[in-house]
Amino acid sequence: MNKQGNICTLFEKKTILWLCAAMVTLICYMILAATNKIVFFINDDENILYTLAGYYTAGNTADHSFVNAILSFFIQGLYSVLPQFPWYGIFHVVVLFSSLAILERYALGACAKNRTAIIYTLLFSVLFFFALYFYPVLLMQFTTTSAIAGMASITLLLYVEEKENKATIISRFLFSLFYLLLCFWHRKNTGYVVLCFWGLALVYKLVSAWIKTRNIRICRSYVVLAAAVCVSISFSILLSSQVRSNDSWDFFYEYDQARYKEMDYPHDSYEENPQLYEALDWSEALYRLEGKLFFMDERINADSFNIIAQTGFYANNKTVSAAVEEGKDLLQNNEIALVATVALTVLAAICLIISAQNKNWIDMLLALCNTGGILVLCAYLCWKQRFILRAFQAMEFPALAIYLYILVRNMPNAEERRQKKKQWKSVVVPIIGVLACIWGIYLSYPKAKADSEYRYNITFNTLAVEEYAMDHPDNIYVYDVSLTFRYHPFIVYTEDYPSNLMFWGGMGWNSPAFFEQLDINGLKDLYSDVLLEENVYFVSRDSYYASETLTSFALFEQYMKEEYPGVEIKKVESLPNDISIYKFVLA
Repeated sequence: MNKQGNICTLFEKKTILWLCAAMVTLICYMILAATNKIVFFINDDENILYTLAGYYTAGNTADHSFVNAILSFFIQGLYSVLPQFPWYGIFHVVVLFSSLAILERYALGACAKNRTAIIYTLLFSVLFFFALYFYPVLLMQFTTTSAIAGMASITLLLYVEEKENKATIISRFLFSLFYLLLCFWHRKNTGYVVLCFWGLALVYKLVSAWIKTRNIRICRSYVVLAAAVCVSISFSILLSSQVRSNDSWDFFYEYDQARYKEMDYPHDSYEENPQLYEALDWSEALYRLEGKLFFMDERINADSFNIIAQTGFYANNKTVSAAVEEGKDLLQNNEIALVATVALTVLAAICLIISAQNKNWIDMLLALCNTGGILVLCAYLCWKQRFILRAFQAMEFPALAIYLYILVRNMPNAEERRQKKKQWKSVVVPIIGVLACIWGIYLSYPKAKADSEYRYNITFNTLAVEEYAMDHPDNIYVYDVSLTFRYHPFIVYTEDYPSNLMFWGGMGWNSPAFFEQLDINGLKDLYSDVLLEENVYFVSRDSYYASETLTSFALFEQYMKEEYPGVEIKKVESLPNDISIYKFVLA
């Protein structure tokens, strides 16, 4: 046996495989952490963190609508028992690390079994990590973290071998179910997308098992797994719905559904349809503020959101040209999406070619269905005009798991290489893979680094305001959109909390946690008249422009002067980075 064969034999041992997979993933993580700042991609995750940890509610952990109640209660429990640790950030890292290690372990195992070059596989794994997984690992968000957990679930399912012992198969099924539930609990919409690819993988395994073995028992086990998934997800949905079945949650869901329809989709603007806004008693100043996530007015409610939403996307003004433009916009303006699209296209082509040459028709059919699933989901998102990067990545990662499985299954084995059969696959495919990864790193690395540095640095603005608020616990501070940019995943508060600091708007507006925070601060609501109270102050970053000509505070000042003629505005404190504390007083 040659040296390569000895290495492959060594890597067929499960312990070696897991250790090597963990080490490769750890090294990639260490390189990433040593050269960059790990942050959240969007402030939604920071909002989840602050809610679950109790930073909004003076240490009392609260539930958050973006995650399933099961996961919400689990993370809340960790914060309650050991508040010294940033559990939500840790959760992201653990899920990402373990999911990528699972993908690496089974890819290495398949290559070793096939006597494929392990050294090349390891090199390709590192390049692949920095080309495609670097961005969602560096800029974490609950949509992509859950998608990568779903990718792990699909990987665990695909690499099940029917000849393995019963205990191994059952454990693989259980872990596949667990990671699929993690995906669903963390981000429900991502869970539905991943479930499509997971279902495709299950059907593939069921059909291929029947073709190879004609064993009813094995086929029945896949059916039982499918039933377990249906029951588990249904139970998760029902439990979460039951826990959140009360007047407070009903009120929030009604409001939130109307809000995202108005905010996330095109509709008539004030210039296009002033009569619409006049009928709602919305002034132009109020309209401008609402567009910047200000919800401080009683006139901004579920009814007004629903009425405005009906003038655009929800009035069935959907066109093919608008859908095409939605797709072009993402691919032309985002390097990360472009790299992913090229990677998926190249992998799809290679998988189709090599499976056809091997006359492995079931793998070819799997590749076709996987490609078709991506195209259908992309077309649906473009039609819905929600083809944004994180939505695209929610289908990218589970699809990648399927393509990689087909690729390693259909690479030539040692015997074929000795007989010089299908030699092009041993040379051309690795070269294409390495060059594509290097190109992907060249495009994506600068953007990922710049995006993470920007988010890391700008977070300190809001953290400075939090520190100021905690130093003045008798006052209430309301901040605008200029200070919503907070992305640090590992923030910890254990004794003093910035619960007297509130954002005037955002996704948590009207949620149960929002009203709990109001109650802690002795408030019944957070409309503009609250700012006239003696101990309530307004915080803004003066250099932040909400439009081409007006800063965020200038926009708000227009509204306040319109609502309260004669109101006086006093700057009572200046903080670093152009942050100001204001007081509104009626003359």
